[in-house]
Amino acid sequence: MVKGIDVSVYQGTIHWNLVKKSGIAFAFAKASEGIALKDPNFSANWYGMEDADIYHGAYHYFGSQKDSGKAQAQNFLEALDGKSYGNLPPVLDFEKCLIEPSVLVQEAQVWLQTVEEALKVKPLVYTNPSFGNSTIQGALSDYDLWVANYEVSQPSIPAGWNQWTFWQYSDTGSVNGIEGYVDLDQFNGSWEALQQYVRQQKHSGDVENVESEVPSASPEKTCVVEPGDTLTSIGQRFGVSVSALAEYNHIADPNLIQVGQILRIP
Repeated sequence: MVKGIDVSVYQGTIHWNLVKKSGIAFAFAKASEGIALKDPNFSANWYGMEDADIYHGAYHYFGSQKDSGKAQAQNFLEALDGKSYGNLPPVLDFEKCLIEPSVLVQEAQVWLQTVEEALKVKPLVYTNPSFGNSTIQGALSDYDLWVANYEVSQPSIPAGWNQWTFWQYSDTGSVNGIEGYVDLDQFNGSWEALQQYVRQQKHSGDVENVESEVPSASPEKTCVVEPGDTLTSIGQRFGVSVSALAEYNHIADPNLIQVGQILRIP
């Protein structure tokens, strides 16, 4: 089994190097929800996954009422803040509906098309069998499936899809480096198959993976907080001020940093 997890602000500060050592090969982090909410831990999780050399991607929780798919896509792209999509495709988490299903599915299609056009990679759709059968009804089956189905030996596949690519098989998992419960996932294939899947993530017609097309400056410096570290000592080490470190990492109280926390160096 190729093991993975998905996380959000609810997991708090994650020690990603410990997560990697526990055998986690891939992870998805929540970036946004609806038309305005952005996960406050997304950047820390993104750089943590990247620094720990874990295959990583971002997901958006789709609003259950009539929020514009275009506006929700813009919120997701803003949350990425200029980052490429990572190693894994962006994900539409689509599992709740409080209006006419056909209307919401249409807006979900707009989100998928907008994100694909912007990032030049085809997104995944995350859902569960019940919602997939009752609401989606095969309308989004052109996109690879990440299915949530617990306490079963094999997941049920919603109508329209022939197979699953990722499977969330528990929402009460335990992984070293994370306090409390975390969602557990697996990839439908071997480690070599996952590597091939990552290599294949590109927009139809593109020659190279979009990751290589995203212009960037020199790689950003990061620092893992060690026992005894303070923002002052880290600032002295890298020649930056405490205020600059705090602002760059969205730290409200410069006296509160945690061992294992990954800081970006401005």
